[in-house]
Amino acid sequence: MNRKGQNRLITAKYILNVLISFVIFSQLLPSVDMDYYLGIFAALFLIICIAFFDARNVEAITRFAYGGIAVSVGFALSKFVEGSRLSDIWIHRTIFRFFFCIIIVAEYLAVLFLRRKTRIECANGTREVDGRMELFTERRADLERLSQYISEVDTIGVNGSWGSGKTFLVDQYIKKNLDKYEVIIVEPLTCNLDTIDSYLFRQLENVLWRNCIYPRYSRKIQSGLSGNNWANPFRNLFLAWDTDCLTVFQGFCLDLDKLDKEVLLIYEDLDRISSENKDQISKLFDLSAKLLGHKVKLIYEFSMSKMSAMGFDSDYLEKYIPYTVNLTNIPPQKLIANAIDELQERNYGLKSEDFFFLFRPIYLDEFLAKTFGVSWTFTFAPYDITPRKIKNYVTEVNAHMLEQKYNSNESRQTMIAFFFMKCVFDDIYNELPFDLVPVK
Repeated sequence: MNRKGQNRLITAKYILNVLISFVIFSQLLPSVDMDYYLGIFAALFLIICIAFFDARNVEAITRFAYGGIAVSVGFALSKFVEGSRLSDIWIHRTIFRFFFCIIIVAEYLAVLFLRRKTRIECANGTREVDGRMELFTERRADLERLSQYISEVDTIGVNGSWGSGKTFLVDQYIKKNLDKYEVIIVEPLTCNLDTIDSYLFRQLENVLWRNCIYPRYSRKIQSGLSGNNWANPFRNLFLAWDTDCLTVFQGFCLDLDKLDKEVLLIYEDLDRISSENKDQISKLFDLSAKLLGHKVKLIYEFSMSKMSAMGFDSDYLEKYIPYTVNLTNIPPQKLIANAIDELQERNYGLKSEDFFFLFRPIYLDEFLAKTFGVSWTFTFAPYDITPRKIKNYVTEVNAHMLEQKYNSNESRQTMIAFFFMKCVFDDIYNELPFDLVPVK
């Protein structure tokens, strides 16, 4: 949302607070005097500060502080309407009024100090996170392709296994292009799929409000989509409802066309939804496609193999997701090194070199190779091991490194190989008789 529109909405909200406060103190509570009001306000603000004075709550405390100013302005206006004058505040001063004013000023100064401190900490923290959370070299090309596709077409898919980094890649794109889009992220897995279409229009409605555009048709669309609306059975009795619904949808799209920036609509984890909800996903595909061309771009995150298992093969998806970025695989050695770098504490000096033996060539028979020149060599080349799996694997290995029996190099390699089997060959791992295995 542009800064101008945001400031207009904030200003309108505080003016509304002033008007409500004025009505309450002039019509409902006219007998409240200055000392009583200041005492209640100072006490409430003090309670808020004592309970929530923390950098994590700075935004909520700031909103309360600004809201308190708006309410106080409304209270003052009500007293001026009653005939009070500004000089009365000084003429009729009391020790309590002076004391309460000192407390309130101190509270606001404390809020300003907290905001300044939080701003400095956030600036320092952002640089640290940005330094650690970087794209792999292989994924930088993926990000460039994603950027190129989105600039040319309206719909793009990001294909990768679970935990492969689809969301992180899209987040990196959003971070670099946040000034270009109004971003809406939809997670079907956490939504009620029966009402996900209504949820989508509510999010689009919020975008219109944030940009100071009145959504003329949003409520009508949500009412029509709601399965629990009492009027739906009556609407369905009339053939005109279909025409009216189409007209309302077209009107909503015209409202979207008024936006200065495009809406980037992102669907995460489509492939994690049960196949029983296939119809809802099909409906979501169709509804989203109808929004294209009206300041809306779509990004779908999914695994093609999982979608095919749900019944959405490539022929079906071609209509709704014609262009797809396939995530580039990252060598497991690099994933392991990155996961170790992200560890907050490495137990017993765990390092990436401890894992390299997993990928060295395996010689099946050294005697045959020396005697007859027959060399049987195998090299393990794992495919499609995701960053999330490797991170969990390295974290588990690091946790077990606290046990002293893994100090020796041989024991350490045994433990590393065992948990690597758990990470990569989980079907074999699940068949092991754990009552005979020393490491659980």
